[in-house]
Amino acid sequence: MPAIPEKLPPIFLAWAQDDAVALGAVIKFYDSLKAAGYKPEAHIFSAGGHGFGMRKQGTTSDHWIDDSTTGWKLKDSRGPKQDND
Repeated sequence: MPAIPEKLPPIFLAWAQDDAVALGAVIKFYDSLKAAGYKPEAHIFSAGGHGFGMRKQGTTSDHWIDDSTTGWKLKDSRGPKQDND
C-alpha cells in the first residue's frame, strides 16, 4: 500500500462484504488511513457485490449515496487538524 499523504479531504468509504474483487484492498486502505491518523467514514454493507454503484439490487447498499452525503455534511473525517486549516 502506498504511503497515505497528509492533508486529505474528508473520506467516505463504502464496500460490500460479498465483494470478491476489492474487499482486501479496501480493508488495507482503511487500515492505512486509520494508522495515519485519519477517521474515514466507513460503511460496510452485508451485500452488494463489486461495483454496486447506482444499480438497485434490493440491498442496503442501494442507499450508499444518501449515506455518503449525510456523512460529508455531518462529519469532518480528516483526522487531526492541520496548522493551515
